Amino acid sequence: MQNAQSTGAADLASETRELVSQTITDPGSLAKSPDVATVDTNLAGTIVIPDACVTISVDYGFTTGAFEGCSSIEKLVCGSGLNLIFDKSFNGCTSLATVLLNEGLTELGGNAFSGCAITTIDLPSTITDMGNECFKNCSSLATVNCYATTAPTLSGSNHFQSTSATQIHVPVGATGYGTTFAGLTVVAELITLNLNNMKKAVINTNGVILVCL
Repeated sequence: MQNAQSTGAADLASETRELVSQTITDPGSLAKSPDVATVDTNLAGTIVIPDACVTISVDYGFTTGAFEGCSSIEKLVCGSGLNLIFDKSFNGCTSLATVLLNEGLTELGGNAFSGCAITTIDLPSTITDMGNECFKNCSSLATVNCYATTAPTLSGSNHFQSTSATQIHVPVGATGYGTTFAGLTVVAELITLNLNNMKKAVINTNGVILVCL
């Protein structure tokens, strides 16, 4: 994993923290700021990452992730501009059950979501790199879908260790996954559709598209 400052913007991490802090449900609460070396563990509810934010990261010198240990965060919604979730960003967020990753996200850092309460994860079609132990110890994680048609690069190991998942669902015709990927049995059954070109879609109560016109 490259350090956030390798992007060429010297204060990118500081700017990122400010953008993320603005989206916290309780505006009186702040997550880690560039000049404070501890996380406000009282953060709760839903965290919405704004579209303008490209990276969730921290400054040099921090050993913990941006929201690491915030045990009352329950939901994460990633904005459309996000492309990197840095190491340990949500490590140990034990109440974080819902994570909505955006199309455009390319990289998950090591231990990015380890120890969370996630039950289902949908990895976007744009994901290219997954860091060491990124979902380790998410004991409730049972369903893993990856929409990338080419298997992401795996850094390290134990990406889904101590989860309830046994399979990873990938697109039909996807390449590079093999029969097992990150310790999970590969099931090629996902179908991706360009909804922008559809005039009409019939969807059942479970959200499954039945007819496309």
